[in-house]
Amino acid sequence: MSLNRLHTRQLLELSFETVAAAEKPYVETSMEVSFASPDGDALRVPGFRDGGRLWKVRFAPEREGRWSWRSVSDDPGLNGREGEFEVTPYEGDVPFYRRGRLTVHPSGRGFAHTDGTPFFWLGDTAWAVPAHAEPGEWEEYLAVRAPQGFNIAQITTLPQWDASGAPLRHPFARRTDERGETVYDVDRPDPDYFRFLDDVVSRTVEAGLVPAIVAIWFNYVPRTNLNWGFEMPRPAAFSPEQARRYATFLAARYAAFGPVWLVSGDTDFAKPEPHLVYDAAARAIEAASPYPAVKTVHMVGGMATPEEINAKPWLDFHMVQSGHSFKSAATAKRLALKDRALRPIRPVLNGEPCYESIAKNDEGRKIADREFVRSAEWASVLGGGNAGITYGLHGIWPWHRPGTVYGTPMYGDPIPWREGLRLESGNDAARLKAWMERLEWWELEPTTDVGFEPEPAVSAASAAADGRLVAAYVSEPCALSVEARSEAAQGIWFDPGDGRTSPAELRADGTGRLTVLPPPWNGDAAIVIEWKEDAV
Repeated sequence: MSLNRLHTRQLLELSFETVAAAEKPYVETSMEVSFASPDGDALRVPGFRDGGRLWKVRFAPEREGRWSWRSVSDDPGLNGREGEFEVTPYEGDVPFYRRGRLTVHPSGRGFAHTDGTPFFWLGDTAWAVPAHAEPGEWEEYLAVRAPQGFNIAQITTLPQWDASGAPLRHPFARRTDERGETVYDVDRPDPDYFRFLDDVVSRTVEAGLVPAIVAIWFNYVPRTNLNWGFEMPRPAAFSPEQARRYATFLAARYAAFGPVWLVSGDTDFAKPEPHLVYDAAARAIEAASPYPAVKTVHMVGGMATPEEINAKPWLDFHMVQSGHSFKSAATAKRLALKDRALRPIRPVLNGEPCYESIAKNDEGRKIADREFVRSAEWASVLGGGNAGITYGLHGIWPWHRPGTVYGTPMYGDPIPWREGLRLESGNDAARLKAWMERLEWWELEPTTDVGFEPEPAVSAASAAADGRLVAAYVSEPCALSVEARSEAAQGIWFDPGDGRTSPAELRADGTGRLTVLPPPWNGDAAIVIEWKEDAV
């Protein structure tokens, strides 16, 4: 028998078959495979049931050399199988295979691949895709977003309660209750649903993006967001044990693709039950992942990370949600500062700023336009959330198609996802990422030592820890005032809407500060001011 050969981090999928079909195989049957590395380390990976008597184990080896494996289970058909494979270096361009999974940057304020390459998060919320996308649509999406420079796709494993139209597929066996509502049996996963999700996740990785996967959205957890003032569908109420089991299943199925885990979705953590459920899920993901998995919680809009969650050893970064209102930029900065003050130091980013084309929940239901959304993104990054930014479009996140009924009128009518995918606002977010990647962005700290005259509607500023660089954003033309560390300063204005640049005119004002004249265009602008090292 020839030796199986893989490149580093390539998916190895092993298939097994039980001897007899159990009555409740998802609940009653378990298995794992122990992988022995070339160095003799043992990595244990749980298996997952993929329908009928079929079980699978997925593993992505990180080390080169000869590996061996052996299966362990109480079921004779799953127990005692063994084999070997050889791992060789990867020579292509897919970031996960080439640079490794994501981890926290040594600074504690950003991300990096395991090979040390810094990673600035540029995400897009495509929450509803697993349950609502037609076959082939995800490839269309990736064909646009990947070339733009997006490197994160935020999706949820369960049908989105406020998506457009009814789900095309369901994750669990279901029934209809006396009110006509769909109810899930979370102990009976549907293999076809998760095979579709398999395809979404694998294609995401091959396109060069990292899947950021929500394990359990809030409306599947008891006593969450009770203050919203209206009822939304709640197809299930996971217990901590069910959450542990489901999260183990998810990690067994997807950990080999190097995802980031958003353990919760839109959750307020106001009651004890969500804490118990999500803690069980997070610990299960951690236990079932052969390599450390980066994890966070996706908070409800307007909330910083609760102290109880910050104390969890499994939390790796803070994801704020500045929400869908005209206060989005100010909220982003306020929440980022709160999370940055928590200890230990962790990365902070805005994982859901105001969506473009959404009806804001204040200001007379005014639609959020491109310029407003862009200002919230820049304020998020330079106001403390410097680990990255997530873009959103009201039409992509609920996966809206022409003719589909969107059932949440408070947000306004969505744009069809194909149309929204090509809006220039996506390129705006990509330009922000490219601009930040020219800096040592993980070193930036929010600063109040920058003056704005006149004060723009939205502004934010950050500085390098050693003071040699200041970066700022203004939503409308204005002059800036900064400390004059020396006369050897230079500044470059950047237009976030089209990418053009212009040298900044700097003038000493005789008070130890520099005045930076406005950019030579109307509209928003970003600037970097640097001092030459030998002149400081």
